[in-house]
Amino acid sequence: MGLCGTMTRDRVTRRRIVGTDKMKGRTQNLSALVEQIHEAVETSRGDAIALVDILRLLERLHREVTEGAFQDALPQNRQELYKLLRVVEEKGGWPHIPRYKLQTLCSQIAPEAEEQAIDLS
Repeated sequence: MGLCGTMTRDRVTRRRIVGTDKMKGRTQNLSALVEQIHEAVETSRGDAIALVDILRLLERLHREVTEGAFQDALPQNRQELYKLLRVVEEKGGWPHIPRYKLQTLCSQIAPEAEEQAIDLS
């Protein structure tokens, strides 16, 4: 392989190390944010309005990232898009923030309302 092959391997190794360091830094920063969110949730436990506010904030952040930085980072060709799709699926699929449906909330409330109605009679 010679000198060129060695220099190329060294460059690739350095990129992997730098990439790993960047990922560690990103993970630590995100872990700190997740911890702050957990603290906010614990502080708001029992306060549905405050918890809905937290959920709205997370949903807005999800939308901003999806429509902004993520859109800008999408691959420009099919091969790169295929690679991205493969990696996303290998790591658990696409992120999604499901919403409660009114019917689901009502079904959770209905049994309690029935119990209260029975107690009144």
